[in-house]
Amino acid sequence: MTNAVKKIVRSYFGKIEISMDGLMEIMEKTGNADVALDLLLGTYETPAIPKESEWAGHLTTFQSYDKWEDKVHFSYLAPDRENIWIDRNVDKELITPENYKEYSRSYTAPNTKMVTVNTSIEPVLHTSYCSLNDWREAAIRLQDKVQ
Repeated sequence: MTNAVKKIVRSYFGKIEISMDGLMEIMEKTGNADVALDLLLGTYETPAIPKESEWAGHLTTFQSYDKWEDKVHFSYLAPDRENIWIDRNVDKELITPENYKEYSRSYTAPNTKMVTVNTSIEPVLHTSYCSLNDWREAAIRLQDKVQ
């Protein structure tokens, strides 16, 4: 924490009995010291967050925002996917959600390659997260595609 921030906090909270060292330690131990300071000073504002974005080629929907870790949690529909090892001479296009287990080999088997295959036919609801900055950038890319 910079000396300027310490001075601001000391002047703001100087009217009540607190341990400055203790307060600084608490702020520094939170996931996000800037958010902690804004909350203490009453200046925290929830950032504007787009409701939709695109992630890994999927239309995604905002679910929640974790201000301490600066993470956007989102959901999207997509088939389940899995990495499997198959014989090197097998065409990946032959593999379907119904037969992928028949083609699957041990990763230690000779003359194999790893491929990613769909393991479900119908889309399944998935959840994930990313930074707020990454979410915003993906939302801008989605808007550019739509226009």
